[in-house]
Amino acid sequence: MTIWSAGYKVRSITPLEPEKALTKGADLLGESIVFLISGVTVVYEYNRSKEKEKAKEAQKLKEIEDE
Repeated sequence: MTIWSAGYKVRSITPLEPEKALTKGADLLGESIVFLISGVTVVYEYNRSKEKEKAKEAQKLKEIEDE
């Protein structure tokens, strides 16, 4: 209702050909997988970096306490 009241015209959407739909779906799936893997890799590397930083800090505190 708000679309019509705002002055927009509602147009019908033509269906895709099966070959085009399959190609676009495969492209979307492939890009989604690449995006997901890269996101997981970034999060993994970030967490690994934080763990190394905590280990270094703990080592420094241990050295200070031992002195």
